[in-house]
Amino acid sequence: MPPTANPQPEDLKDIQGNLFRGYNMKFAKYLFYRWETPQQGRDWIKTLLPDITTSEPWPNGNKPASALNVAFTHGGLKTLGLSPNALASFPDEFKQGMAARAALLGDFGNNDPAKWDKLLGSTNVHALVIIHATSDDIRRKVADDLEKRREKIEGVKLMFEEEGEGFDDHKEHFGFKDGISQPLIENADKLLGAKDSPPGGGKRTQAGDWAPLKAGEFILGYEDESGRVASLLNPIPTAISDPDPTSLLLPSPEGLWKNGTFLVFRKLEQDVAGFRSYLMEAAAKVFGSAGQANADRLGALMMGRWPSGCPVDLSANTDDTSIGNDELRNNNFSFEKDPKDPKDPPGGRCPLGAHIRRTNPRESPDPDPQNPIPNDPALGSNRHRLIRRGMPYGPKFDEKGNKEEKEKKRGLFFIALNASIARQFEFLQGFWVNSGEFQGLDRTDRDPIIGGNRDERDVLPKAMYEVQRGILGKTLNDKDIKGKVTGVHPGPVAAKYEYEMAPGSQLGNIDDLAKVLAQALKVASVRIEAPPSGKSVVGIEVPTHPEVPRKFTVPAGTKMPMAFNLPEFVTTRGGDYFFVPSKPALENLVKATVAYPSFRYEYGMLEKQISDPGRLALARLNLVTKWLVERAKMMFDELRAETPPVFTMPGYPAMRVPTVVIATKADDVRAILHENEVFTVAKYSEKMVKPKGPFILGMPDTRDPDPKKKAE
Repeated sequence: MPPTANPQPEDLKDIQGNLFRGYNMKFAKYLFYRWETPQQGRDWIKTLLPDITTSEPWPNGNKPASALNVAFTHGGLKTLGLSPNALASFPDEFKQGMAARAALLGDFGNNDPAKWDKLLGSTNVHALVIIHATSDDIRRKVADDLEKRREKIEGVKLMFEEEGEGFDDHKEHFGFKDGISQPLIENADKLLGAKDSPPGGGKRTQAGDWAPLKAGEFILGYEDESGRVASLLNPIPTAISDPDPTSLLLPSPEGLWKNGTFLVFRKLEQDVAGFRSYLMEAAAKVFGSAGQANADRLGALMMGRWPSGCPVDLSANTDDTSIGNDELRNNNFSFEKDPKDPKDPPGGRCPLGAHIRRTNPRESPDPDPQNPIPNDPALGSNRHRLIRRGMPYGPKFDEKGNKEEKEKKRGLFFIALNASIARQFEFLQGFWVNSGEFQGLDRTDRDPIIGGNRDERDVLPKAMYEVQRGILGKTLNDKDIKGKVTGVHPGPVAAKYEYEMAPGSQLGNIDDLAKVLAQALKVASVRIEAPPSGKSVVGIEVPTHPEVPRKFTVPAGTKMPMAFNLPEFVTTRGGDYFFVPSKPALENLVKATVAYPSFRYEYGMLEKQISDPGRLALARLNLVTKWLVERAKMMFDELRAETPPVFTMPGYPAMRVPTVVIATKADDVRAILHENEVFTVAKYSEKMVKPKGPFILGMPDTRDPDPKKKAE
């Protein structure tokens, strides 16, 4: 595929909307679906196609009343019937899903996927439909219309739904203006016919101004900041001895991924009361006196901005609303040391660990192309940017409200768009947010707003499992629950102990017992699984990551330069990774064309892609194996329609690749068995007297130079 620098005007009708520019609609609804068969999924997508919102400029600049977009999990694409090759072309993080990446993201303790809401992050979700609307009535009308269409398609289920609603002041629940700093995509303003975007959204240049980022950082099929084209291509190794045969794959169909992107959905719950209470308490220790002014200042230093959106880098001591409300100034700054102020320490204005500094360090200008600096940190910053399209949920916090109002659930539906989940979202969340080391801070100096109090290095040493085993046994026996610990199964987030109760022992109240065990083990919580009826083995899950409360370094602190023991103000309630196809890709999904290349098509393409016979043999074997494992029926149906309905893949003894023969009709199987004399026709006929369905018969290949012993 020839490199393409930027999307062209004709691409905008293909790229789903909300990417080049946000819809900026106040109301949103998130609907999560699943289906049972490929045809059901395709029929459902077909009902959505007429209403998919693309990136095309709005007619006469008039914003529509609503917008609709769709994205898929890897499981959803698989259930649509994508070929094994197309499915394998997606990156590992997308194939695994967010829940499986918990340790990397820092989702421990209360953020553990086991504690997530509903079905978020489960394999039961195949697709996400996002509705944006200018009013609640319009949002409801669009959702009702979608539901009527879905009800007409058997097997498609709406699993659950969520609603978000923005605030008129554009602030999130902690009280800070949100959405100010968004990446500027190269050529986007020109394509949309919009005025120039405010400064600060791109990358720093040597001249001290700002330049847009390459489109390939966010959209597949275009050049990214490294100069490569972002795509889903499976590289074919240059060496025959490549240890990973799964890498011997064809490039996935360009029509599937071109003009697509990846979407991160993450439900975050915010503890507003806890946040404000901590600020008031910690401000007295940091600045020497309590009071709302000092609490507000500490909150601004933790965020990196004042509530109005004014950066503390531009106004260190007070909230300058004139800057906060000025889009030409509120994002036009860097975190570099002031060369005119010899007393300006690193982080003296905006702390090194502040939230906005972690999520977009913006420290150094883009390398000079005439004199590039190896491993320049700015290039790294430019490669970890996210387009954010989140939305608050829950009622706005009222300091004067009653206890019931203050305890209502509220937070943010975090949505990010990026070309690489691992390089962009996961790197940012796992390294920049939950580690201070990249800025020269201590590892417990994590993001003061959204950071967690655990990471993968807090895992218990193996010796502690035996200690916990002993504590569990003693505590339970002391509670007269006689028995013994019979096993332990360490996991990435928790260890599960098996406790076999002696005859006559009873657990009693599980909640009370869990508290007793947690206190004995000195952990935040313990989960107990009662034994099934008639069984005596109890399951006890103990967190393997003890909490290490984080701190926040505040050089501007007049009494103490640090705030200690930060609670977790934000808790992950669930999430997943989705692929956002282009509109033509959606149309192809419905037609079962580009995304569903036949087995014969992919097999034939290998000869065009690979000239080396050894590598070709390995690639063929890998392809045949994947189809047999993942799409056997589709493969057999295709081969059965051929004349003759027998497929033969030649072997390659030098690479220990056997000959493979696939016969789809009984008479052909008998003929092959008779010819090879390795499995008697009589024995085959005996097995087929009462066939239980399709099966695969394996046998040695007598045509290879050194066949194994013939089957009896």
